Amino acid sequence: MTPLAAYLLLFVAVGTGFIFVHLVAGKLIRPSKPHSEKGTTYECGEPTIGSAWIQFDLRFYVVALLFVIFDVEVAFFFPWAEVFGKANAISNAPDPKTAAEFNDFGEKILDLSIQSNAPVGVTNQRRWEKMRTLTDDELKAYQAFSSSPGLTRYFRSMTAEQFDLVVRLTPEQRGQIKQAAATLRGAFDAQVKEREPAMAPFAEAAKKPNKAVGNIPALIEAERANDQQFFNSATLGDIAAGKLPLMMFVRPPTPGTPERPRPMYLAARELDPAALGKALSLANRQVDAMRVLATDALASLRKTGPGREALWRVMTPLLMKELDAMTAEQVGALSRISFDGIMMLYDPRDSGVTGYSGVPTSVQTVKEDARSLAWLALGEILVFFGVLLVGFAYLWKRGDLAWVRATIAEQGQYPLAPPTTILPIMRPLETASAGDHSGS
Repeated sequence: MTPLAAYLLLFVAVGTGFIFVHLVAGKLIRPSKPHSEKGTTYECGEPTIGSAWIQFDLRFYVVALLFVIFDVEVAFFFPWAEVFGKANAISNAPDPKTAAEFNDFGEKILDLSIQSNAPVGVTNQRRWEKMRTLTDDELKAYQAFSSSPGLTRYFRSMTAEQFDLVVRLTPEQRGQIKQAAATLRGAFDAQVKEREPAMAPFAEAAKKPNKAVGNIPALIEAERANDQQFFNSATLGDIAAGKLPLMMFVRPPTPGTPERPRPMYLAARELDPAALGKALSLANRQVDAMRVLATDALASLRKTGPGREALWRVMTPLLMKELDAMTAEQVGALSRISFDGIMMLYDPRDSGVTGYSGVPTSVQTVKEDARSLAWLALGEILVFFGVLLVGFAYLWKRGDLAWVRATIAEQGQYPLAPPTTILPIMRPLETASAGDHSGS
């Protein structure tokens, strides 16, 4: 039996018992003195006069209908009030610090949230389910990663299978990852220095008069930053396939695609086409060199154990650096956490938040969302209640109902109607006798 069915049965049982208990108690306790007058029609303590088939002002129907509408529609306040109460409880809850407080916070969120088949909804559902069952040992393990938001960000971008492979990394595999990361990063740093002479001709050509091609030093610096970002985020699989996007400005847009030329490409083509061709040749050689190093790194990693190809090919130089920088405490904590639990450590909307401290950051994001939802629910309640009062305000403004006139008259805002003059009842003329008209 579901909880809802149990509540309904309990409601019916209590309601039925409440009615019959009072009826039986009244039957046993109250005196029984039947009388003929007790069988007559009773109406507000007054004896009935005339028939019920009389005409009365149809405007009183408006009052009755408004009452019925208000009485029924008040039931719709309960969903809004429940959402407002739950959202307000979440937004005003203190930041959880212990596992029990996290359990309570996760319970409140799950009580308010709804099931969703969207990827974000499924992810959040799993996150709060884990928070509701969090243990003290798991909390200590998660807090060990509070100083490494970048690492937890990469953990969250993995699949459950890939994360499980990271948890089960052996010391030998960690050593191979460290060696591969050092080799790739060393080669990239050397290539950065090798690219400096290839960039110099464009900066020199920009100094010549009549060369209005923009701020070349700023464009060159932006391309350096792009190269660093592309290298950090490229996977070993892409680097081994020759897809490392180095020196993108030297590559023209692919024909037939909506890709637009980079500003540096347009400037370099205008300044020195020959230097642009040499830079393109250098970029191709560097991509090939990195391809060979990534292929060798993948081969070395495969030798450490089969069944981990899903992890090796998606590893990036930045992730390899983060894994190499893990402390002994973090390595030990990996064995005590789960994939669902690691998702509590970082929320994509928390990127750029200062003072990152692990789990509480995601909690702050939820509290802000709950506060917005509480204000929205309160606003909807006020709007709905205002709509219901429009009818009553209209009747009050018109003041053409008897009870309204009486209330205004008591306040001296509406003159009382003069009392109705009741004409005396005239006796019907009596039939005069013949002697009265005789004149005698």
